[in-house]
Amino acid sequence: MDWSQLKIADLDLLLAVCGYESRATFVAEEVYGNVTQTVILDYGARSGLAYDANRAKFDKMKNRIFLSLDGDYISRLQSIIQENAKLKPENERITVLFDVSCSSRRLMSKVLLSLDKTLRGRLDLKCTYAVSKYYEPPIDELPSHISEPVVGELSGWSNDLAQPPCAIIGLGFEPGRAIGCLDYLEIPEVRLFQPFGPDPRFIDAVETANQQLIEDAGHRHLLPYSIMEPIDTYLKLESMVYGLLDKFRPVLIPLGPKIFSATCIILAIRNAPQICVWRTSSGSLAQPLDIETDGNVAVFNVGAIHAKSIEPLSKA
Repeated sequence: MDWSQLKIADLDLLLAVCGYESRATFVAEEVYGNVTQTVILDYGARSGLAYDANRAKFDKMKNRIFLSLDGDYISRLQSIIQENAKLKPENERITVLFDVSCSSRRLMSKVLLSLDKTLRGRLDLKCTYAVSKYYEPPIDELPSHISEPVVGELSGWSNDLAQPPCAIIGLGFEPGRAIGCLDYLEIPEVRLFQPFGPDPRFIDAVETANQQLIEDAGHRHLLPYSIMEPIDTYLKLESMVYGLLDKFRPVLIPLGPKIFSATCIILAIRNAPQICVWRTSSGSLAQPLDIETDGNVAVFNVGAIHAKSIEPLSKA
C-alpha cells in the first residue's frame, strides 16, 4: 500500500506525535477522516517552535486523545490500544498507522514494542515518514550527551561474547556522534547505510558531512538506500545483519531519517535479543530545528511486528 492508497484507507488507530516540527501534522491531516481513533503522543509546550500551531491543528481532529509523554505513558497507551481493539471482532486484525516523522528513537522503540505486546496476532502496522524539505546541515555539531541502548529490551545479547561488534550506521548530519559511538563501544568493523530521496542535494550534503567516516569504513562498505522504499531498505538491512551474525555482534546505530530507525527497530524486535539498537544524542544541549515536509510520504507496510519472516511485508 503506497501513500495514495493509504490516504483513503480505513484505519482503526492513528498514532501521531505532537512536537516542534511543522511536518508533525502532515500525515494526520491527510488521513484522520478515515480513522476510528487518533492518539497524539504529546511532547508538551516545552518543545517550542511550531508546537503551538501543531497542537491547535491536532485539537480540531475528531476522536482524538492527547497522551502526554510524562510518567507511565506506555501503560496508558496500552490501555487505549486494548479498548480500541474491543471495537472489532477478536478474529479481525487491527490496522494501526504510526507516523514516525517526529518521533524520537526511544519513543519509537517503546511504542513499537507496546504494539507488538498488546496486539500480537492481530496487528496490521503501517509506519509513515513525511520527507523533509532540504535544509543546510548545521555548521557545528554538539557532542553526544547520551550514548546508550535505545531501550533495555533492545540492548542486544550474544551467546558468544568473544565475537567482536560490528556497527551498522545510518548516515545523517551527525558524523561526530557516529564516530563517538565507534570509539565509545570500541567497534572495529563498520557498515554504512547512505540515504537518498526525492531531493538530490541531500546526497551531496550527507557525503560531505560524513566524508571522514566513509573514508575510514571504505566505499565497499557503503550501501545506498531509498527513503521512499522502506521495504527494500528493510530487506537490505536484514540480509546484511544475517550475514554478519556468524562472525559479529551487530550494533545498529540509526542516525539520519527516522524511517531508517523504524526498519532497524522492527528488525531488532523480530530477532531479539541478538541485535542491539544504539542511540546517541546531545540531549537537552541540542538546538531544536523546525523541519517542514516536501510533501512526499514514505510508507513502511510492516504487518505483524513479531513475524520472523519477511512474508508480512508487502508493497501491495
